[in-house]
Amino acid sequence: MTRVQVEYTGNDALPAGNEFVRYQKGGTARAWAEVQQAIASCPPTSTTDGYVNDLVQRAPPDDQLVARQIILSYHVTDPTGQLNLPWQAIVYQFDGDYFSGIYVYGLTRSLALTEAQRLAAKSATHLAQASRGKPGTGGGPMRSVTSSPPNTGVQD
Repeated sequence: MTRVQVEYTGNDALPAGNEFVRYQKGGTARAWAEVQQAIASCPPTSTTDGYVNDLVQRAPPDDQLVARQIILSYHVTDPTGQLNLPWQAIVYQFDGDYFSGIYVYGLTRSLALTEAQRLAAKSATHLAQASRGKPGTGGGPMRSVTSSPPNTGVQD
């Protein structure tokens, strides 16, 4: 139904983004099933737009995240040699009718994965707020987006 994608700034060594989606009723159940199927049939190496993705690892569940979660990390090879951050970590979370995807690039698997899980823990809070019907409120009174100071990035 709606989608917002945010690029975090401030750390060129670990560029990151967060995609937040509100699905129609029942949409997250279908999306969750599709992601599970994709992971189950994922080849050990794949190529997309010339980039080679390999060394895929699924991390164990993180108790700071929502129950329906997937944490993956993998190596990306750029045939042009321009990509200087060869590791990507992603965290998918589904709660109620909402989805959050965290995407982080880093020099090492460990750096990308640690940052992705840190950001995903913050996103889990936002997911819980949204699924309770109070997105972006911290569970408190609703605030207008226009009342926030400009260019301050994503706030906790």
